[in-house]
Amino acid sequence: MTAVSRLLRMPIPSALDARLYVPAGAAGTALANLAARMGMEATGVTLPLASPATDSAVKDVRTQAVIAGDSALSKEADAKLRAQDTASPQTEPNLARGEGEIRVVNDSFARRGALLARGDDAGAAAGLDLLSGHFPNLWEPGKPYLSLEEIRYDLHRFFSLRSGAGQAAVGLYHLERWMKEIGTAPVKNVKAELFVDLTDPHLTDFVRGQIQDRLHPEGLEVVTNSLRAGTKCCDRQPGVHYQAAEQAFHTSTPTFTEDLVIPWEGTRLLQAVQGVSSRVRRGGDVKLVARVSEGPEQRRKLQAQLEDLPKHAGANPQRLQVVVLSAYKPGYSWLMDEIAPELAAKPVASVKIEFAKEVDPTGERAMYSPARWVQELYPVDEMLARKLNLPLAKITLDQFEPSKGSPTYRVHAYDAGSNEILA
Repeated sequence: MTAVSRLLRMPIPSALDARLYVPAGAAGTALANLAARMGMEATGVTLPLASPATDSAVKDVRTQAVIAGDSALSKEADAKLRAQDTASPQTEPNLARGEGEIRVVNDSFARRGALLARGDDAGAAAGLDLLSGHFPNLWEPGKPYLSLEEIRYDLHRFFSLRSGAGQAAVGLYHLERWMKEIGTAPVKNVKAELFVDLTDPHLTDFVRGQIQDRLHPEGLEVVTNSLRAGTKCCDRQPGVHYQAAEQAFHTSTPTFTEDLVIPWEGTRLLQAVQGVSSRVRRGGDVKLVARVSEGPEQRRKLQAQLEDLPKHAGANPQRLQVVVLSAYKPGYSWLMDEIAPELAAKPVASVKIEFAKEVDPTGERAMYSPARWVQELYPVDEMLARKLNLPLAKITLDQFEPSKGSPTYRVHAYDAGSNEILA
């Protein structure tokens, strides 16, 4: 039964499909609180939302109903409930003083459902207060806490054998049947294996105790284990271990192991440059631009090592240029690691950074932004302003339409007289 409805194609509760029939006393006050909660949860309310229970007849109920007290509506709903739940009088004790319950009554009024608050005045009020103050949570209200839907889902997983508890229950059921078939016949050795989604730490001892008490075997081996991925892997990859409050990780022997040695990118870069150093002409010009996924300190170390290789091969140190940029944000690294040091010794008054507009010539890309290349620079304007001691307003960014072969970024620096000193 639902008291909050949604209009067609609207994913939010937009109307109330229920009416509250209010008695006198504490239960009536509790229904008023429930009405406030229903109004808060919906974006639309049809008034009147409530009616006095004593002024309403059974034939007047046209919507789903919430009923409490001792009115004719309550008696009618209670009679329908007893007719539907014939086992309740034999299996459930009578409500004590101050105890209440909320029951769903299907097909109560012209095949419409109803919520019936049962018990004396204090008990019915307690049930309604639980409904208005806690539902759909059981105790503490709020998304982090246990909800009725979670309980329903846990029961569904249990009875559909998708939870470890449900699977263990079926396994123990078959074990019980098997032991009954054996009866009192002497048993020498027993081996029992039970595998479930997530095994309880005490399941092995429980199964062993059941078999020992019934069969008294001379030899007994019991194995229980979890089937969930991540509960039995090796201890070299803790990131894939399954962890839960009731399930500790257990180290196990891996099925196979394989060690992969991936050389560091800096080592591969040095080896590649060393391999071509023999081609350097003695006294010739050398310009080397490399990009690695390392921080500034490591890049400086690599730059020093890379400068030594051409020098030893005969390159002119005065005509040697080595730049090691970040491969993670190459545009940002180029501006901060190469351009900014060059501008530091010049009378810079303003800097203009131009970035190419990102284009999709195919028109088929799902993820696409014309501003991609300026987003890659963030926060280069603030960092350049700080490093060059310029006001932030003097660092500007402009977009240009790219042509075939044009760069992704262009930078222009100007002095106080608007003369270009770097292009």
